[in-house]
Amino acid sequence: ETVEKFTPEKDWEPGGQVTKEVQTKNTGDYDLYVRVKFDEKWERNGQVITGTALSSADDAKFFPASADTSVVGGSSVYKHLVGVEDATWKDGNDGYFYYSKVLKKDQLTSKLMDYVTLCKDANMGTYTVSDMKYALVDAATTADQLTDADYTLTAAPDEIPDGKVLYQKKVVTLDSNNAGLAGANYTLTITTELLQANADAAKENSWVVTPAAA
Repeated sequence: ETVEKFTPEKDWEPGGQVTKEVQTKNTGDYDLYVRVKFDEKWERNGQVITGTALSSADDAKFFPASADTSVVGGSSVYKHLVGVEDATWKDGNDGYFYYSKVLKKDQLTSKLMDYVTLCKDANMGTYTVSDMKYALVDAATTADQLTDADYTLTAAPDEIPDGKVLYQKKVVTLDSNNAGLAGANYTLTITTELLQANADAAKENSWVVTPAAA
């Protein structure tokens, strides 16, 4: 068994596609059966967000039909299972995807998955404008040179002195009652299980797909 944890880039935005290729290589001396399962979760401040700890066993909740729409009450991450599309992998309907062939020594499986996408309608929280702040600085100062410490005024002055320029900034606050996935970290755990290609062993270990030997 091999376990891989995948976390996409920090500023992952709805519609953002990230490459994640899932394959397995037989580096041993015996023919193998291969199967893969997935688990995912979203965490904020070290705490799992309620309802986001899902697995491929939760098929209806785990796999959005497209990158456009999240599953209601389920996942907001579309997984492109290219291996299922080209029939080189089979959904066992038990939470696992099974490689359709016996994997021989030094062989590499086809890709089961090649990318994931944060669904375009993913709930990234609701923000409200809680305040406005202003910075009165020298006219030569550009906006990208300012820091939060420069925004010291809570109201705009009636007049702007010569040689000065006024910048304003909205202070936004995340609604704690509808924080969605804002500021959360996503982890996809991919577990690959390998079994010596033996039909009796597969049956004993509850493998529902056993490809015929080549």
